[in-house]
Amino acid sequence: MVGDEVFIKSILNSTESVARGRVQSLDPNDLVGGTKIGLEWCVVNVHVPIKKMKTW
Repeated sequence: MVGDEVFIKSILNSTESVARGRVQSLDPNDLVGGTKIGLEWCVVNVHVPIKKMKTW
């Protein structure tokens, strides 16, 4: 639901949380980077990064 706190998991290790945030939108018509998010996605506002990400 909108406003729920969520933990964002690593795509490389699904048991590892990399950030904490809140669900901002579930509207499939909302745009992120100019693209509609669609039915399978949500918009999350990240509040606390937990793990530093590597830059390539």
